Amino acid sequence: MFKFTAVAALILSLVACGGGANSEGPNSEGRSLPTLDINTTEIKATINDSSLQLEATTNSDAIISYSSLDENIVEVDKAGLIEFTGVGSTSVIVEVEATETYSKVTKEVPVIVMGNTVLTKTAVLTNVKFEPGLSLSGVIESNSEGALSFTSLSPSLLEIEGGVFKILGAGKISFEVQISETLFYPSIFKEFTFEVEKGDGFLKVDELKPMIVGDIQIVSANTHNNVGVDISVLTTDLLSISEGDRVLAKDSGVARLLVETKESEDFKSAQEEVSVLVIPNDLIGVDLYASSARLRVNDLTTGLELLYSSSDACDPLSIESCADYKIISLDSTPITISTMSQSDRGYVWLRTSSGDLTKRTVIDSEANYGHFSARNGHQVVSFNNAYWLIGGDDGSSGVYSSEIWKSVDGYFWELVTDSAPFGGRAFHQVVEFEGDLYLIGGSAGSSGSLADVWKSSNGEEWILVTEDGGYGARYYHQVTVHDGSLILVGGRNASNHSTRDVWSSSDGETWQLLNNAGGFNSLYGHQVVSFDSHLWLIGGYGGSYTHEIWKSYDGTSWSSVTNPTYPDFPSLALFQAVATDSNIWVFPDQYVSEVWTCCSWKREQTTVAFPLRPDYQAVERFDSGFLFIGGGSFSKRYQDVWTRQYQLIPVRFSFQ
Repeated sequence: MFKFTAVAALILSLVACGGGANSEGPNSEGRSLPTLDINTTEIKATINDSSLQLEATTNSDAIISYSSLDENIVEVDKAGLIEFTGVGSTSVIVEVEATETYSKVTKEVPVIVMGNTVLTKTAVLTNVKFEPGLSLSGVIESNSEGALSFTSLSPSLLEIEGGVFKILGAGKISFEVQISETLFYPSIFKEFTFEVEKGDGFLKVDELKPMIVGDIQIVSANTHNNVGVDISVLTTDLLSISEGDRVLAKDSGVARLLVETKESEDFKSAQEEVSVLVIPNDLIGVDLYASSARLRVNDLTTGLELLYSSSDACDPLSIESCADYKIISLDSTPITISTMSQSDRGYVWLRTSSGDLTKRTVIDSEANYGHFSARNGHQVVSFNNAYWLIGGDDGSSGVYSSEIWKSVDGYFWELVTDSAPFGGRAFHQVVEFEGDLYLIGGSAGSSGSLADVWKSSNGEEWILVTEDGGYGARYYHQVTVHDGSLILVGGRNASNHSTRDVWSSSDGETWQLLNNAGGFNSLYGHQVVSFDSHLWLIGGYGGSYTHEIWKSYDGTSWSSVTNPTYPDFPSLALFQAVATDSNIWVFPDQYVSEVWTCCSWKREQTTVAFPLRPDYQAVERFDSGFLFIGGGSFSKRYQDVWTRQYQLIPVRFSFQ
C-alpha cells in the first residue's frame, strides 16, 4: 500500500497553481461560458497501472480535446484514454474550443505517477571468492534514490558497516535491505542471498635446506588459517615421510615433494611441488689415530667443501680467521689432518657451492656417536654384507637391551628395532649358520637365564626355533659352527655355576650331548672357534683366569695344546678370538694388551690403540682388519668402535 501524504500535498499545489477552468468570459459578441464536467479532479497511479479513461462532458457543441503537459509521464489520446509512460507529476489539459455561442474553456487535471521501487543485486555479488579481509561495496542498485539500510542475516559470515560488506567466510549468505520512501517511490524491504565460494588455498612452503643422506628435516609452510598440510614424496627412492611432517633422506639426488593443504570451511586445497638436494653421506667417518686424523671421503657432490678448525670459537663464515683452519674441496681422496689426534678436538662443517653451511660437527674420541648406547654382553656378527649388533647390558637396572642395530661400514649404525621378539638379553650367542642367523641362550637379567633358540633369515624378523634346546639355561657360553653343525661349549647355568659340557645341533632345534667332561675345566668367558678342521677352545675363567688352549676334531675328544709348549701365552677371560681363512687372532682382555695368532701362537702386538676392557666384541672387517665394538663392565661401559690402530668416529652433518 503506497503512502500518498507527499503526493496529496503535491496535487494540492498543482491545483493551486492552475487547476480548474479558464474562461474568456462574455465577449462583445455575447458568448456564454460553457460547462465542462470531468469524471475526476486528480489522477493518482503507479507506472504499471493499466490505462485510464478520462471522461469529460460539455453543453457546448465544440469538440473536447485532451493533451499532456509531459508525455514522458502520461500520454492521452483524442478520446481521453490515458497511458502512464513514466514516473513523476504532470497534468492533463482538457479544452473546449470557442464557438459562436460559447467561449473557450480549459481545465487541468493533476496527475501523479508513482514508480515501483526495485532493488537489485549488482555484479559485485557475482562470483565472489573468499579471501582474508575481503570487503564489498555497491552491492545493491535501485531505481529509487531513497536511502539504503542493510541487516546481515548471516552474522557469522557477513558484517555490514556503513553499507560496506565485510566477508568473514565462505558459504551461503543472506541479508535484508530497506530503502526509504521518496516523492515518487515507496519504501520497501527485500531479502537477498548470495554465495561466497571457498577461496583459493594459500600455501608457501619454507625453503628446504640441502640434506645429507640420513638427515631428517621438518617441512614447514605458511597456509591459510594455519591449516595443516599433507606431504607426499614423489621420489620415494630418495626420501621417506616420518611422523610430524619430517622427511628422511635415504639416498642422494634431487628429491621432490608434493605439499598440499587440507581443505577448510573457507578455503580450497592448495598444493606446491618443492625439491631438495640430498647429498650422499660419503664422508663416512674419521679414522682417529694417536697423532693424526684421516677423513674418509668417497664421491661427494661436486663442489662441496669441508671447513675445519681446531677452535671451539670458530665462526665458519670467517673460517680464514680460525686456528688451524682448512678449506678442502672434497673428492674421493682421504684427507689427513695432522693437527688433530685422539687427545684433541676438531670442528668441521660442509659448505655447498651456493654457500649453505651445515651445523658444526665435533670430532673427538668422546664424540656423541649417534648410534647404540654404551653396553657389554652384546653380540656383533657379519651377515648379509652388514654388521649386526644385538642386545647387551646397557646399564638399565635388571633389564637388558632388545635392540638390533645394523651398519654397513662400522661408522654409521641404523636402529633396526628396539624391541626384538626374543626380548632383552645379554651374554648370549649369535652365529650365522646355513644362511640364517641363530641366537642361542643368554641372560634376561632379573628374569633369569635362557635356553631358547631363535633364527632369522634377514636379521630383522625372528622366529622361535625352540624354547629349550635341552642343554639347559646358559649364558657366557660359546657357540660356533663346525663341520656343518652348531657347537655349544661351556658357560654358566641357571644356578650361576660354570659348565664344561659340549653340545651339537644340525638344525638349532634338536641338540645332542657330545661330551659332559671335555678334559678342560668348567669355564665361562672363554672363546671357541673353528679353524683348520678343528675346534679351538681358548682361555676363560674357571676359578681363575686360564691360559689353556684345547682343540678337538669332532667336539667329543679334546686335547691340550698349551704349556709347556707355549709358556708365554697369557691367561685371558672375557676377551675375543676371531678365526679368519688363514689364522686365529686372539685379542686382549681387560688386563692383557697383547695380540696373538695361531697356530705357532705368536705374539703379534704388545699394545693396542683402544682402551682395554672386558666383554667387548671383535669382528673381521669387510675390507681388511678387524672391528672392536663396545664392551666394559658395570663400572664403565663403552659405545666406541675401533680397529687395532685407530678409532672410527662417525661424522654426521645436518643442514638444519
